[in-house]
Amino acid sequence: KPIASGSVSQVYRAQYKGKKVAIK
Repeated sequence: KPIASGSVSQVYRAQYKGKKVAIK
């Protein structure tokens, strides 16, 4: 499921960015 993998990657990146911003 390449599509699912890409979706997860995008979500993971968004969450990581959001977490970084929240921590800041």
